[in-house]
Amino acid sequence: GRSFKVGLDLVTTGLMLVASIVLIWASLVSIRGSDVRSNPTRPQPYKAGDVLEIPGLDLLASQTLILFLRSQCPYCTDSMSFYRRLGDAQRKTRIVVLGYEPENVLRTYLETHAVRVDQTLSVTPKGLRFLGTPTLILVGPAGIIRRVWFGKLPSATDESEIIELVR
Repeated sequence: GRSFKVGLDLVTTGLMLVASIVLIWASLVSIRGSDVRSNPTRPQPYKAGDVLEIPGLDLLASQTLILFLRSQCPYCTDSMSFYRRLGDAQRKTRIVVLGYEPENVLRTYLETHAVRVDQTLSVTPKGLRFLGTPTLILVGPAGIIRRVWFGKLPSATDESEIIELVR
Protein backbone atom coordinates (compact mmCIF):
# COMPACT_ATOMS: atom_id res chain seq x y z
CA GLY A 1 0.00 0.00 0.00
CA ARG A 2 2.28 2.71 1.30
CA SER A 3 5.40 1.72 -0.69
CA PHE A 4 3.29 1.60 -3.90
CA LYS A 5 2.13 5.21 -3.22
CA VAL A 6 5.74 6.36 -2.59
CA GLY A 7 6.85 4.66 -5.82
CA LEU A 8 3.97 6.23 -7.74
CA ASP A 9 4.88 9.66 -6.32
CA LEU A 10 8.49 9.19 -7.44
CA VAL A 11 7.43 8.18 -10.97
CA THR A 12 5.01 11.14 -11.20
CA THR A 13 7.66 13.58 -9.97
CA GLY A 14 10.19 12.16 -12.45
CA LEU A 15 7.76 12.50 -15.37
CA MET A 16 6.96 16.09 -14.38
CA LEU A 17 10.69 16.88 -14.21
CA VAL A 18 11.29 15.39 -17.68
CA ALA A 19 8.29 17.27 -19.10
CA SER A 20 9.56 20.54 -17.56
CA ILE A 21 13.02 20.03 -19.07
CA VAL A 22 11.51 19.33 -22.49
CA LEU A 23 9.33 22.47 -22.29
CA ILE A 24 12.27 24.66 -21.21
CA TRP A 25 14.43 23.25 -24.01
CA ALA A 26 11.65 23.84 -26.59
CA SER A 27 11.22 27.42 -25.34
CA LEU A 28 14.93 28.14 -25.63
CA VAL A 29 15.05 26.73 -29.17
CA SER A 30 12.01 28.86 -30.06
CA ILE A 31 13.54 32.04 -28.60
CA ARG A 32 16.86 31.48 -30.36
CA GLY A 33 14.98 30.77 -33.59
CA SER A 34 13.20 34.12 -33.42
CA ASP A 35 16.41 36.02 -34.16
CA VAL A 36 15.95 38.52 -37.03
CA ARG A 37 18.67 36.91 -39.14
CA SER A 38 17.21 33.40 -39.00
CA ASN A 39 13.48 34.14 -39.21
CA PRO A 40 12.46 34.73 -42.84
CA THR A 41 8.91 35.81 -41.90
CA ARG A 42 10.09 38.78 -39.82
CA PRO A 43 11.00 41.93 -41.78
CA GLN A 44 14.72 42.33 -42.32
CA PRO A 45 16.29 45.54 -41.01
CA TYR A 46 17.38 48.24 -43.44
CA LYS A 47 20.96 47.96 -44.72
CA ALA A 48 23.34 49.92 -46.93
CA GLY A 49 22.33 49.69 -50.59
CA ASP A 50 18.59 49.36 -49.93
CA VAL A 51 16.31 52.01 -51.40
CA LEU A 52 14.29 53.78 -48.72
CA GLU A 53 10.83 55.01 -49.60
CA ILE A 54 8.79 56.85 -46.95
CA PRO A 55 5.37 58.22 -47.88
CA GLY A 56 5.39 62.01 -47.47
CA LEU A 57 9.19 62.30 -47.46
CA ASP A 58 11.22 63.40 -50.50
CA LEU A 59 14.51 61.50 -50.50
CA LEU A 60 15.44 62.08 -54.14
CA ALA A 61 17.44 65.31 -54.13
CA SER A 62 19.87 65.53 -51.24
CA GLN A 63 21.53 63.58 -48.47
CA THR A 64 19.23 63.00 -45.48
CA LEU A 65 19.91 61.66 -42.00
CA ILE A 66 16.82 59.95 -40.62
CA LEU A 67 16.44 59.57 -36.88
CA PHE A 68 13.75 57.03 -36.07
CA LEU A 69 12.78 57.77 -32.46
CA ARG A 70 10.14 57.13 -29.82
CA SER A 71 9.47 59.55 -26.97
CA GLN A 72 9.33 56.76 -24.38
CA CYS A 73 12.60 55.16 -25.54
CA PRO A 74 15.28 55.51 -22.84
CA TYR A 75 18.11 55.10 -25.40
CA CYS A 76 16.63 57.91 -27.51
CA THR A 77 16.50 60.18 -24.48
CA ASP A 78 20.06 59.20 -23.48
CA SER A 79 21.18 60.23 -27.00
CA MET A 80 19.52 63.68 -27.00
CA SER A 81 22.77 65.63 -26.36
CA PHE A 82 24.22 63.97 -29.49
CA TYR A 83 21.09 64.76 -31.53
CA ARG A 84 21.33 68.37 -30.31
CA ARG A 85 24.96 68.57 -31.54
CA LEU A 86 23.87 67.06 -34.87
CA GLY A 87 21.11 69.64 -35.28
CA ASP A 88 23.44 72.50 -34.38
CA ALA A 89 26.28 71.39 -36.67
CA GLN A 90 27.01 73.34 -39.83
CA ARG A 91 25.76 70.78 -42.29
CA LYS A 92 24.73 70.06 -45.85
CA THR A 93 22.60 67.11 -44.76
CA ARG A 94 18.92 67.42 -43.98
CA ILE A 95 17.88 65.83 -40.66
CA VAL A 96 14.43 64.24 -40.43
CA VAL A 97 12.89 62.64 -37.37
CA LEU A 98 10.43 59.83 -38.01
CA GLY A 99 8.28 57.98 -35.53
CA TYR A 100 5.07 56.04 -35.15
CA GLU A 101 3.79 58.61 -32.64
CA PRO A 102 1.82 61.72 -33.71
CA GLU A 103 3.97 64.58 -35.05
CA ASN A 104 3.06 66.90 -32.18
CA VAL A 105 4.33 64.31 -29.67
CA LEU A 106 7.61 63.95 -31.59
CA ARG A 107 8.02 67.75 -31.92
CA THR A 108 7.35 68.32 -28.21
CA TYR A 109 9.84 65.58 -27.35
CA LEU A 110 12.53 67.23 -29.50
CA GLU A 111 11.73 70.74 -28.22
CA THR A 112 11.92 69.56 -24.60
CA HIS A 113 15.52 68.51 -25.32
CA ALA A 114 16.33 71.55 -27.53
CA VAL A 115 16.96 69.39 -30.59
CA ARG A 116 16.55 71.18 -33.94
CA VAL A 117 15.75 69.17 -37.06
CA ASP A 118 14.57 70.04 -40.56
CA GLN A 119 11.43 67.91 -40.56
CA THR A 120 9.35 65.75 -38.23
CA LEU A 121 7.07 63.12 -39.72
CA SER A 122 4.69 60.60 -38.20
CA VAL A 123 4.64 57.36 -40.19
CA THR A 124 2.66 54.14 -40.03
CA PRO A 125 4.54 50.83 -39.65
CA LYS A 126 2.96 49.32 -42.78
CA GLY A 127 5.67 48.51 -45.28
CA LEU A 128 8.48 50.01 -43.15
CA ARG A 129 11.29 48.03 -41.57
CA PHE A 130 12.23 50.05 -38.51
CA LEU A 131 12.75 47.28 -35.95
CA GLY A 132 13.73 49.39 -32.96
CA THR A 133 14.58 52.79 -31.58
CA PRO A 134 16.75 54.65 -32.01
CA THR A 135 17.67 53.87 -35.60
CA LEU A 136 19.76 56.31 -37.65
CA ILE A 137 19.88 55.97 -41.42
CA LEU A 138 22.04 58.06 -43.74
CA VAL A 139 20.31 58.24 -47.11
CA GLY A 140 21.90 59.56 -50.30
CA PRO A 141 20.19 60.98 -53.37
CA ALA A 142 17.56 58.71 -54.94
CA GLY A 143 16.81 57.25 -51.48
CA ILE A 144 19.77 54.87 -51.48
CA ILE A 145 20.83 53.97 -47.94
CA ARG A 146 24.50 54.67 -47.27
CA ARG A 147 24.81 53.71 -43.58
CA VAL A 148 22.60 52.38 -40.77
CA TRP A 149 23.11 52.57 -37.01
CA PHE A 150 20.85 50.64 -34.61
CA GLY A 151 20.41 51.51 -30.95
CA LYS A 152 22.37 53.88 -28.79
CA LEU A 153 25.78 54.60 -30.29
CA PRO A 154 28.51 52.90 -28.29
CA SER A 155 31.07 55.72 -28.29
CA ALA A 156 31.83 59.38 -28.88
CA THR A 157 33.93 58.23 -31.86
CA ASP A 158 30.76 56.95 -33.57
CA GLU A 159 29.02 60.27 -32.84
CA SER A 160 31.96 62.25 -34.29
CA GLU A 161 31.95 60.05 -37.41
CA ILE A 162 28.25 60.75 -38.01
CA ILE A 163 28.72 64.50 -37.46
CA GLU A 164 31.51 64.46 -40.08
CA LEU A 165 29.29 62.51 -42.51
CA VAL A 166 26.53 65.13 -42.33
CA ARG A 167 28.81 68.17 -42.77
